[in-house]
Amino acid sequence: MPANPNQERAMPDHERIWLESEKTADRYTGRMWCEDKVWPDDDSDGEPTEYVRSDLYAALLDELARQGEALKLAREALDAMVHAVCGESGFANAVRVNSGFAYPWPALDEAEALAIEVIMERTDEKYR
Repeated sequence: MPANPNQERAMPDHERIWLESEKTADRYTGRMWCEDKVWPDDDSDGEPTEYVRSDLYAALLDELARQGEALKLAREALDAMVHAVCGESGFANAVRVNSGFAYPWPALDEAEALAIEVIMERTDEKYR
């Protein structure tokens, strides 16, 4: 209990809350909120609306941006490696050109195709 009985206690700062569906809202009290997802009671109730604290949402967006940048750098590194190994001046390409039908690396061909697929994900461009 607060030292001053007239002083209000601070409300907890929930990370997320759920707002009751309009389908189940009481006409007198309106849509109720809860710190736990207690709705729906059955399939016809409709899902509650979830609200996440804005600072947590902003932190999540920042983390996604950092991961996106890391993925971009990883794709660039993979692209450079594929070009160095399998590109026109790469050692694997030299083996392919000079070995004729005796080319011994079907696993490298599969790895190259997969790497190019990863590099080109979400783009409509052709690879080199």
